[in-house]
Amino acid sequence: MFLLNPLLLLSLLGHFSLLASSEAISTTTTATTHPAPASIPTSNPSHTSPWRHNRTRESSEIHYFLKLFGWLPSNTTLPDTDIPSAIRKIQKVLRKPQTGVYDDTIENAMAKPHCGTEPPYNETDADEATVVDASNRTLLAKRYTIWGPKWDHTSLTYRFINYASDLPPERQRAILATAFSTWTSLVPLTITPAPPSLAIPDIHIQFTSLGPSETAYAATSMLAYGLSLAAGLINITFNSDYNWSDDRLFNYTALHEIGHALGLSHSKVQNAVMWPFYDGTIRPMYSDDMGAVHQLYGWRTPRWSRIGADSGTRGVVEVSSPSGSRVELLDGLYQLRSNGQVLWYSAQGSWVSVDNNPVTVQIAGAGGNLYQRHADGSIYKYSGASTSWLWIGNSDSNIVDIIAAGDQIYQRRRDGWVARWSGSGRTWHTIEQPLSSRQIVVSEKKVLYNLQTNGDLVRSEWPYGNGWTIIDQNPAIDSIAVGGDDFYKLHMNGQIFWLDTAYSLWRLIDDAGAKVIFAEGEFLYCWHRDGGIWRYTGTPFVWEQLDGTSNSQYVIGDSKGAVWEMLQNGEILRLVS
Repeated sequence: MFLLNPLLLLSLLGHFSLLASSEAISTTTTATTHPAPASIPTSNPSHTSPWRHNRTRESSEIHYFLKLFGWLPSNTTLPDTDIPSAIRKIQKVLRKPQTGVYDDTIENAMAKPHCGTEPPYNETDADEATVVDASNRTLLAKRYTIWGPKWDHTSLTYRFINYASDLPPERQRAILATAFSTWTSLVPLTITPAPPSLAIPDIHIQFTSLGPSETAYAATSMLAYGLSLAAGLINITFNSDYNWSDDRLFNYTALHEIGHALGLSHSKVQNAVMWPFYDGTIRPMYSDDMGAVHQLYGWRTPRWSRIGADSGTRGVVEVSSPSGSRVELLDGLYQLRSNGQVLWYSAQGSWVSVDNNPVTVQIAGAGGNLYQRHADGSIYKYSGASTSWLWIGNSDSNIVDIIAAGDQIYQRRRDGWVARWSGSGRTWHTIEQPLSSRQIVVSEKKVLYNLQTNGDLVRSEWPYGNGWTIIDQNPAIDSIAVGGDDFYKLHMNGQIFWLDTAYSLWRLIDDAGAKVIFAEGEFLYCWHRDGGIWRYTGTPFVWEQLDGTSNSQYVIGDSKGAVWEMLQNGEILRLVS
């Protein structure tokens, strides 16, 4: 499953013509879930004259974009006839319609602070027609690596040559140490400051002016290509023309450039740390970053840590606030046991009881809120104080299950209605008209997706009330999932599709026989019949296997990328590498 057929298979939306009379699927790409900063740090000096429609400048930006991904040999200039195809390639990476015409999307991307590291030409990656499969991991390694080899030793050192003038040196050292530890928490490497007695450290860090017209925030260079990474070969150079007093940029840049220092190339996945453009926020390590560094160096052991072992554990849920938002008081991992006890996993590593009611049959949580449903259908919200719960839903035998999403709680009913809690008392509001529902999921933007028993897939957008929009009619659909605002469906034959809103199309992203899918935030996981757990890297058909134990029951995760697995014997494991 790690590398399958990379040909991107497209399937038109079932009965797409049905959308014409109601509403078309949004043609905008998924919005970032990170909060917008007050302003993106800019270089000094910066461009002052407009250059839109300046063909020379546009050509320069196109060439530079291609070089950032190793798609253009050194000292190569594309003929004018090749420019449209190059633009389409860029637009594909940006997940925009491939018009072949230079537009605001490319201009806006190139106007952002970006990395100045230019990988060597990668013919395999540059050739979109290259076919790879699960048996050829060499091609995967080429996709992930910038220079080819990895470090020839596992205890690495680094040294500051100088410091930025607008951020205290101790703050710079702390940021770099944290960035290094973020990477080494995943792989069997140690990276520490070089002692004074060491003549040549492995990695040099310095601040240098890159010139008044250079907008790159930093660049990592290797003194000699084709060699194993060895002491003194790697230089991380930060552009001293930037104002580093806003340490968001320094945090992001340090994490990104250290990825290069470990041998990683730029990622074509926009959520990844190794994406070369900076949007003003600190990104968490993404699936593509983790898969890349694991591909090079393997996993730090142990990979999993057992945090619970009770045969009475019925299920586990994770209460996760939207990615990029503040951590709420009740965020965390909870388990429900067969005797109705609800427990929270504390920061100290112990399970703390927050309720012990034998009639509790389900727990659900999201957006910093935890809920439980009793056997009689009544619903309760945790107050956060000891074992105190608020009664928010009357007993009702019609209730099948409850679904928490964002700051909302929904109930799916046997009579076909979906209802939403009003936020006060025990008042619930029904949504649209009743349907024979098999499953509902809700996005961060509160878009409600409803999978019917006949395979029809419909949605209703917040604040609801405008009817259901059909987005697919396919009896082969087994289940659905939503992570952030990305929507997925799983077919009974194990195929997984992602809804590409830029094109209003379903895109096949895996066909290796998944049995269950789970999404949270920007992360997507699948579980196979053999117990294998896989994490999606963001590139179709490229998944990383997290575990392969035969007694795995299911996997869950949070919006920051943490992962937990529940085994059939009730054990709960946490991914620690």
